[in-house]
Amino acid sequence: MADLVKDKLFSKESKFNERKYCPLHYHNEIELYYLLKGRIKYFVDNKTYFLNEGDLIIIPKQILHSTDSEDCLYNERLLLNFNSTHYYPNISSILQGLLEENIIHIAKENRTAIENMFYKIESEYIKNNEYSEQLIKLYISELIIYLSRYRLKTFSSNEDTDLLMRKIAEYINLNYDKDLSLQFLSQKFNLSESYISKRFKTAIGTCINEYINYVRITLAEELLKTEKLPITEICYKCGFNDSSYFSSVFKKLKGITPYKFKKLHTK
Repeated sequence: MADLVKDKLFSKESKFNERKYCPLHYHNEIELYYLLKGRIKYFVDNKTYFLNEGDLIIIPKQILHSTDSEDCLYNERLLLNFNSTHYYPNISSILQGLLEENIIHIAKENRTAIENMFYKIESEYIKNNEYSEQLIKLYISELIIYLSRYRLKTFSSNEDTDLLMRKIAEYINLNYDKDLSLQFLSQKFNLSESYISKRFKTAIGTCINEYINYVRITLAEELLKTEKLPITEICYKCGFNDSSYFSSVFKKLKGITPYKFKKLHTK
């Protein structure tokens, strides 16, 4: 069972030569996570997202989530955990639109503006003096409005493609144990293989084969921890047709073989 994590309003964290991993948990506040540098896998409510530099993800309160940088050993992020007392009531409907979208890809030319908004919040949070509370409320409301405006502007130009790629990602999450070859997905979604390959990486943040492997290995990790099944059976249950390939992919992503991983987690 995931624990409730109580975080401060604002935090900034950097990891150098170290894997960044945060186990499954939830908050009673909304989480706004902005990746300054590096790459991170974000697991949210049974869905997997891959964030790169300049990506921002917003998590509703009481939703299970976890992060893992895996083989990326350099990460910097900014984090806000806020509730309804931290923004103006008339912003609620705007915020709801952000919560439904989850991920926003911030273009390079807009990142400084976004980052400065975070740092204004940080500055008042540290000062904690007269009018700090009112200014934090103002700055968070400003950030919500700016992100919503930016989301609408970028979403309108990429809406159809991004929506279709998200549907493919959702299909992968629900059908990890089935045929997910590029040829099959091309036929199912009536798109060319080259188009899926190119657009999936742009919309989701990683190439489609890597995404499929991440989804399958994430499930395998849970099964190895919780189920008393032979490794070969877990391999097939997660959609891999070759146990040797399964082992090599698992080791590449987790830094350890399935056998050793299972042994470590067997009581």
